Amino acid sequence: MRKFFCRLLCVIVAMVVTLSCSNDGKTGGILEQVPADADLVVVGNVKAIVESAGGSLENSEIKLPQDLIDIMPEGTSLSLRDVNKFLKSSHVDLEACAVFGSYADDQGVVVLALNDKDLFVEAIKSRAYKKIKADGDMDVYAKYVLDGYDYVALNGSYAYLLKDAKTTKEFSPTKYLQQVSEGAAKKSFAETSYGKYIAGGNAIGVAASGNADIKQMLQGAGIPSAALSMFDGMICMRGDLSSNKCAVEIKMFDGEGNELKADKVMPFMDNSSTISKKAIAILDEKESVAYAFSLKNVDWNQYIDMVAQASGLSRADRAQLNLVLPYLENIDGTVAIGFGLANGLESVSGMYMGDDMLSQFSATIVLETKEGKAKRLIEDIKGMLEGMSVPFDESGSGISVNLAGFGMAGTLYAQSIDDVLVVANHPINKENKNIFVGDNEFTKSRFAAYGKLAKGDKLASDLKIDNDVTIACYSKPEIMGASMMLEIDGDAEGKAGIIQKLVKLVTKAGGKAS
Repeated sequence: MRKFFCRLLCVIVAMVVTLSCSNDGKTGGILEQVPADADLVVVGNVKAIVESAGGSLENSEIKLPQDLIDIMPEGTSLSLRDVNKFLKSSHVDLEACAVFGSYADDQGVVVLALNDKDLFVEAIKSRAYKKIKADGDMDVYAKYVLDGYDYVALNGSYAYLLKDAKTTKEFSPTKYLQQVSEGAAKKSFAETSYGKYIAGGNAIGVAASGNADIKQMLQGAGIPSAALSMFDGMICMRGDLSSNKCAVEIKMFDGEGNELKADKVMPFMDNSSTISKKAIAILDEKESVAYAFSLKNVDWNQYIDMVAQASGLSRADRAQLNLVLPYLENIDGTVAIGFGLANGLESVSGMYMGDDMLSQFSATIVLETKEGKAKRLIEDIKGMLEGMSVPFDESGSGISVNLAGFGMAGTLYAQSIDDVLVVANHPINKENKNIFVGDNEFTKSRFAAYGKLAKGDKLASDLKIDNDVTIACYSKPEIMGASMMLEIDGDAEGKAGIIQKLVKLVTKAGGKAS
């Protein structure tokens, strides 16, 4: 399997560097050349990727901006020149491309659409490919390489590329390519729910089936069998690019091609619940990174039973888990964590050096509990501190602990607010105007992670970043899937694509941060 992934990675890289665009119609046409039982399929809109990176496609050549070429490895830029030379002579249709493979066959195949079959044949002949006798009715060309042969099989107005393949008693490359073509003719990937889903992105689409080896490894690591059901079907991803945003959607399908429901993977909790606005409002305004999820009506006994059975826990280990069970059963709703730097890169340096660490950042932990349990937990904390002879101050429904007695600077705070337990390294307020409260995706999701770097922030100024940068990940109720997003606000001229902006931002910020 490792060999399969290495090969597939090589052909994916080759596709991204060499090929171009796909739209819904042409993507569907390419996927019609892929058999429905393929384990891994990648379709790409490299035209969109090239343009988003500030490049263009002119006269069948890929042109990239100089600032991107400058940071590319020398071998990659040389390969690009060779690729452009081939594209000009082969007249490959730059609006359709795909890569697919099978775990069992340990192969990866590139599919190209051809504008002119005769010109394409002349182009590959000029690169030392020779026509060979092959199984079936396809014309097949081969070229000797160090590890075997590269094969090109022509199937109508499409071409299959098979790299570094060897003929053995168990495997015939030409027979394999013929079987691929016949399999796609019987039922193509375009006809499946997976294929229809991944064809919907304007930049890239990926579909990967679960693998028995991975599933067995995860099972051995203690992952419950219910959670492993997500590997019975396909995990699919599709991505869209615009001038300011890169958006990626992930969706999981079961073995029958239906959208996988969260209740099948996590039957021990209410998967229809969403993040509480009341809870995330408590996160501090200075905290620009947040992580939150909803744990509503969780059957912790069932969860612990599943984990214990899957991982083969001993009775002693199981007993230790049961010690924390009463505390876990208090949780009923949103769990959220917020974090933010106090003073940009100076705070990063201060944390690294250990200088007054708690003052270098703001952090808040929020636990929504069952009725009355937050106050009960505060009382338990008081009892624990008294048992350890640790002094603390009481104020209303909360306490504070000065860490000087532990040889540290700073104070930790804990408070119950409307059945929400809050722990922070700063004074706690019931409501704050943080950026998460204003984002409706938080309260529509059962899981969310969010980070924002505003151009007026100290960290942005330190890194010389003059864009608003937002990274987010959301998971909706009831389904197994997620939406991820990277957004960088527009430049003054409004011409740069999201990839070009990201390259400039990382290059500038990386140099400054070092």
